Amino acid sequence: MKRVLKTFVALALAVLIAGPAWAQEEEQIVIDKAKLAVERMRIDPDYRKINELLLRSYGALIVPEMIKAGFILGGEGGEGVLLRRDAETGRWGYPAFYDFGAGSIGLQVGVSASEVIFLFMTKDGLELAMSDKMKFGADAGIAVANLGGGAEASTTTNLEADIYAFSKSQGAYAGVSFEGAAIVPDQDAAHRYYGTPYTARQIIYEEVARNPGADALRDALVKPIASN
Repeated sequence: MKRVLKTFVALALAVLIAGPAWAQEEEQIVIDKAKLAVERMRIDPDYRKINELLLRSYGALIVPEMIKAGFILGGEGGEGVLLRRDAETGRWGYPAFYDFGAGSIGLQVGVSASEVIFLFMTKDGLELAMSDKMKFGADAGIAVANLGGGAEASTTTNLEADIYAFSKSQGAYAGVSFEGAAIVPDQDAAHRYYGTPYTARQIIYEEVARNPGADALRDALVKPIASN
């Protein structure tokens, strides 16, 4: 009987210990994919404008795997991370977690995957992301420029937008539409990753969160890129 009890206690402890670690792995995968998306886009000559804008941005929302699928009624969504850049030091903080989602109606068949990076060029744009639900196109005071690849994303000189969206798509759809799309903070993901249920505002502005697993992503946003 004692042996059975000891075995039960050992199994229970193993579940308690492994449970949070397993949950944290999901968030770490999103962060690792975000790092790869940043690195790929920064070295791509079709997106070299992003390097100039990163140096002047207030923050970046990275959705490394936005999936769009549908038959007649369609939708797109994905998980992402938002980081703030310190305008004085150029240092990037630790990420808050966000969910991205949008629906659409129309004749469409197929599936596509996109890497998307939103750059917040004004404090107002970044502040809007701190709301419980930011919806693109709903705030007339916030201008969003949606850039794909090629010459448009590489050479644009229109620097008046509050938010720039750089997207790379593969699959049945040619591009990504953000009109009506919403981003929502995911506090549960933050709790799993940092061990404390921090709000997005606490992570972004108060800088209370720390996890070395995100350091590679922070470095990827700031490290020098060789000229092409």
